[in-house]
Amino acid sequence: MSIDDYMPALKKSSLFSQINDSDLKYIYNALGAEIKKYKSEETIYSYGDKIYNIYVVLEGDVFFVREDFWGNNGILTKIDTGQSFGMAYAFSSKKISEMKAVTQKGCTLMIIHTDKIYKPFSARYDLQEILIKNVIKTLCDKSIFLTEKLTHISQRKLRDKIIAYLSYEAIRNNSNSFYIPYSRRQLAEYLCVDRSALSNELSKLQNEGIIKFHKNHFTILSAE
Repeated sequence: MSIDDYMPALKKSSLFSQINDSDLKYIYNALGAEIKKYKSEETIYSYGDKIYNIYVVLEGDVFFVREDFWGNNGILTKIDTGQSFGMAYAFSSKKISEMKAVTQKGCTLMIIHTDKIYKPFSARYDLQEILIKNVIKTLCDKSIFLTEKLTHISQRKLRDKIIAYLSYEAIRNNSNSFYIPYSRRQLAEYLCVDRSALSNELSKLQNEGIIKFHKNHFTILSAE
């Protein structure tokens, strides 16, 4: 597997923002990065694992899942092509994962050991500086995302959770008509609610003319 095959995905990554193709290849080699494929429903890392790597999704998808004492799963977020994950654990003092990263349909990842980021890039200190700045920006963006999710799930009523989430997606897509990245089961886990109750509330919102949906495509029709 060659990095050239995945250049479009890497160019999407905030981790490599403002870095051209030739410099990106230089960084890839300087970091001793690895490209690895994962099969459908394969776990990338699990609860309690020590994380030393940053992962960049080159193709496929990755879900973060948290499991409680009784075995109930809750999806925290989905990671798509071009996005990265693992760095919050890898740069922390404990490095211990509190969730599971798993692929649903299979994925290809670029894996970077964080220790390599600290070591000098030969004479290319400029690239190392850009990369470190991008790591900081990416961590901040992820923190903002988690704050947004907290806004959704902290709503007391199920209806308000749904409205808050759909409103967020409409603003993010700059349109009242959009696709969400979750199936009905995954959306229920993301919002930390019962799937049947979620389906019933969505049907009520549609019958009231507030939203329209088909599978994972939603249209907001009127204000709640």
